[in-house]
Amino acid sequence: MPTENVTRNLFFLKIVPEYEGPDSPEQITFFGPRGLETHIDHALSPDVRVFFHNKEWLLSEPERSEDGQFLLGQVGYEKPNQTPTGEYDSQSLKFVEYDQSYKSVVYAHFALHYMTRQIVVESHRELKANMSRRILERFLNAAPTPSRIHVRFVPGISFPDWLDSAGAIKSFSLTADRPNPTWDDYPDWLRSVLRPTLAAKATVWLSTNELLPVLDLLQSNIAEQASRLIELDRVHVKATSTLRGRFRSKDNYKNRTMSFRRDPDPVLDSARRFEMMMGIFHDEFQEDFSSEEFNSEK
Repeated sequence: MPTENVTRNLFFLKIVPEYEGPDSPEQITFFGPRGLETHIDHALSPDVRVFFHNKEWLLSEPERSEDGQFLLGQVGYEKPNQTPTGEYDSQSLKFVEYDQSYKSVVYAHFALHYMTRQIVVESHRELKANMSRRILERFLNAAPTPSRIHVRFVPGISFPDWLDSAGAIKSFSLTADRPNPTWDDYPDWLRSVLRPTLAAKATVWLSTNELLPVLDLLQSNIAEQASRLIELDRVHVKATSTLRGRFRSKDNYKNRTMSFRRDPDPVLDSARRFEMMMGIFHDEFQEDFSSEEFNSEK
């Protein structure tokens, strides 16, 4: 059977428990490195079902990498398909159509690294990374948890790092959605804009006839607050600068490409993809893998 060359985009995600604080020893125990690992093993299981967008989403039987650092799996759904076939019936002198019903599947491979809580997931035309992110988040919250778990994109570059080499700021805007249920994450100036209204969202611009030095933005605390709100996925920040071009928090996602020759054996094909995904993950997060904490876990 001939094989084909395939290219997949890979996106990086991170698991973020909504609350891990010193006031709750039970949550700290649960969401420590081993507690979260246990929860992942229970939640990312083929025994769990998630229904979303009129589809039943399924997980493959998870595998562990040989070194035990990664959970490897597939997420997707089955879809009914109709392939009409027909003929011209010489007896009835009519065209007769027959329906052959069968199922096809749409899925993506993912590799989750326990210690860093990072996930690398495939993205393709039929199953984009953002949908896989939302589905994995639902699986992680389907099992009982003491705190909601978020799955978020890993940024390609942080806003502070972008500012470090931005030069002068030409424009800056921040769009915030009305929070539900709490305003605790929002600074006073943003609350004063959005809270008195019935608006679902509000956009704040910094406008000036002259270029805005980065130092002015930093001294106003807006940059620090914007960075925190981006990390919490509460706002969308747009900015342009003289040296770094533009920054868009909503499409600022760390991603890489993976090219391989498809294997006709689905087991070997998946094994090859997982091996490449783990290799790319190691390359992207070398500092995490060389850390003292990581080495002590081995």
